[in-house]
Amino acid sequence: MKSVAIISPDSVPLPILAEAPETIIQDEKEVSLRDKCSRATSLGMRAWRIAEQLSKHFKVTVFIPNINFPDKSYIDTSKLFCDIDIYDYEICKECLEPRLQKKLIEFNVVIIQNNSGTAFWNCAFMPERIKVILDGWTILPVELPLSLLGYEESYKKKIWEDITSKYHALVKRANCILYNLDSHRYYYEGVLLTVKNGGWNSIKRSNLIRLTFGVDKNEKIKKNTGTDKLKLLWYGPAYPWYNPELLIQAVSEIDTIELDFYAVKHPRFSGSYYRLFESIFDSVNSPNIRVNLDYQDNHWKLYPNYDAGIILSKGDLESLFSLRIRAIDMMSYGLPILSNDKYPFEKEDDIKDIVYPISLDNLKQNLKQYAHNRHKIGISDESFSKIQDIYSWESTTKELINYIGNI
Repeated sequence: MKSVAIISPDSVPLPILAEAPETIIQDEKEVSLRDKCSRATSLGMRAWRIAEQLSKHFKVTVFIPNINFPDKSYIDTSKLFCDIDIYDYEICKECLEPRLQKKLIEFNVVIIQNNSGTAFWNCAFMPERIKVILDGWTILPVELPLSLLGYEESYKKKIWEDITSKYHALVKRANCILYNLDSHRYYYEGVLLTVKNGGWNSIKRSNLIRLTFGVDKNEKIKKNTGTDKLKLLWYGPAYPWYNPELLIQAVSEIDTIELDFYAVKHPRFSGSYYRLFESIFDSVNSPNIRVNLDYQDNHWKLYPNYDAGIILSKGDLESLFSLRIRAIDMMSYGLPILSNDKYPFEKEDDIKDIVYPISLDNLKQNLKQYAHNRHKIGISDESFSKIQDIYSWESTTKELINYIGNI
């Protein structure tokens, strides 16, 4: 049986035993066990869900950063569908880590996300007999500048030069690249021509496989908003490229809309909240808006209380390469999305009818129109069924499974 290593750059949703402690000590600090080691962001969730599907066909091991791994005695191993191992996060950010390399060369296939720079050197220098799959579901040269917003120029320059040099080496080594949206494919075709295949003596191209961020097969919510107003939900952290300030200003002036913010401060990645948004949310003074910082363990239970979810990014930072995983989660439960009119999913034929576009130039007017027609905002049963079929993890991973099986 072929063996596959999947390197996660962040926490995965490890099944924690009910009797495990609430807090643990890491680096002489008391931290929440679940926040640190099992509250997965989209990075870890993607690695975990792909591993879950691949483990039905291959022997899979997920490598988790040591800083996001608890004592193994806290894990309910009976609920694991694959093997798990750890790597030293700090060392793997800086250089090729011999201990991880010794483990990885035992596998037939290694899959690594291109988000953080972690373990890039390890995978860029894999022996040729091992297939390296670059999971390029986000585009690093697009996402990295966004994540560095608010930092000093000298720091941004250092991080950019360091990670992009490793990124180019990894792209050059990759046997296959996974991409998320059709617009992403055009980017990678250009990158491969420049970084990998621009030589006078080579026209060989890497395999490009679409693997859209999938959804779990959920039951469609039944709305129970209990009000005549348009109820909107912003769920998830406010990262530097988002524009909650403009949204707050507009909703504060519209009596027919109620807006709730939930989990706007991530329990681990809260730096951008304090740098850029704390003063904004602290100064909210409108009966139409409520702000909740804390995460909800069963966040989907919030969805029936709203007419739609809303995600608003800064207009000059939104492009056809942008990706908002929280929107996919909402869609998977049947909650429609209000988002920038440049949002790429509006261009996806399968689901464009459930993303309701907003123009930043006419934000207030657009919101008033949606409030006036709130009963027309929704996802039809046909569209919801299509989401569950086309975007389920079983469907989105099929081509990758076939590729690995044919190696």
